[in-house]
This record gives sequence, C-alpha cells and structure tokens, in this order.
Amino acid sequence: MRSILPIVFLFIISSVFILIGAWILNSNTKLANNGIVTDGRVVSIEEDYDIDNGSTYYPVVEFELEDGSRTTVKMSFGSNPPSYDLGEACEVIYYAGEQDSAKINSTFELYVFPWIFIGIGILVELIAIFIFIKIRRKNNNSNFESVELLNKRSLKDQLFSKKPRNDEQNPFFMD
Repeated sequence: MRSILPIVFLFIISSVFILIGAWILNSNTKLANNGIVTDGRVVSIEEDYDIDNGSTYYPVVEFELEDGSRTTVKMSFGSNPPSYDLGEACEVIYYAGEQDSAKINSTFELYVFPWIFIGIGILVELIAIFIFIKIRRKNNNSNFESVELLNKRSLKDQLFSKKPRNDEQNPFFMD
C-alpha cells in the first residue's frame, strides 16, 4: 500500500495540471469566439520581481474600446525576457464592457500555453501509470514466486514423506 501513495500523489498533481490547462484553454477559446478584437499598442512594460523566480515583465497595452474611448490594461501574461517591445503594435481581444478581461490575441498565450499545462499533466499521468504497472508486475512476480515455492515444497513433502498414504491420497492405489 505504501508504494501506491506516491502514484496517487502523481495522479492528483497531474489531474490538477490537466484541469487548470483545460480551464484556461476553455476560457481563452470563449474569449476568442465571443470577444471584441481591436488594435493596441504596448505603452509600457511593468517588471514584477520575485526573489525566487527573478523578474517577470508584463506588457501594458493601450487600446480603443467599442465606444471610442481608450483604456490601458496590464496584461496577465508575463515573461522573461519581455515578449513585447515598448511601442509595439499588437491585437487585443476583450469582452464588451469588461476591458480587464483583455488579452493580447496571440496563439501562444491563448492556445499553446494552456496546452503546455495539459501536456505536462498527461506526461506525469503516463509516468505514474508506468510506475504503477512496474510495481504491480514486481508484486505479482514475487507473489507468483512465493506460490511456486510453496507448491514445490508441498510436492517435495508429498513425494518424500515417510507417512503411509491411504486410498484417497494415492490415485495409483489398487485393490
């Protein structure tokens, strides 16, 4: 039972990766299908520093809303090095009335990034399945060897036993 716990843990972690990737992919697909696409421009790049991970750079994009007003939104997807240059033109997609939902309309951000999560989850699940099968085979082989040894001992005991056999135990007994 103890050897199965790490496998269960791997299945849980991989399932979380798959679910997060699927959720991101689903919400991005809905945004791509129902959102408003407009032209934008990177007006600044904000750096977030984390002691463990270092710097991550997030583009801040200005774009025009459907009512003609302009807004600026810090994108939720950052990278190191920065993916966009200051002043670079880009296409933005957002839900009407929800400019905070804006994302840069790029294949990587909308589709590739979620598939990376899903792919990692699937890979970890395949590894967990492989380990599980390997452990089961090892346990089955050791159980089979134990039964085989037990059968050999009982056969040995039967052949070389000093006790006399009765009719029921000896199929070759003749009257």
